[in-house]
Amino acid sequence: QIDPAENTINQTAPIDLMHNFTDETGPSRESLFVQILESQVLQRNATFEDMDGDDPRYLALDWMLNQDEMNLDADDARLNQRYVLALLAFALDYQVWEPIGKFAGTSADGDNWPS
Repeated sequence: QIDPAENTINQTAPIDLMHNFTDETGPSRESLFVQILESQVLQRNATFEDMDGDDPRYLALDWMLNQDEMNLDADDARLNQRYVLALLAFALDYQVWEPIGKFAGTSADGDNWPS
């Protein structure tokens, strides 16, 4: 969670990438996010499982799964775009310039960008 007083992220429980995230209804949202992003966005056979908890790629995934107000489904066409924007924000240390929710926009159509 983002702590507004300190403008920093309070780490939630780490994403448990070692489990399959399936139940009687099929793969979980977390599992689907990981599968999609690893196959469509990450390069050179990188996996979230091999990343440190402070890696911007991992932090972006954690933010999308646990804090993103848009709460996208795994089949949402904006998933990759949203992940890349979150990744850029974490890689560029967004905490010193503006909270990620405002940077990445929170409108349903994705058109809520600062002018």
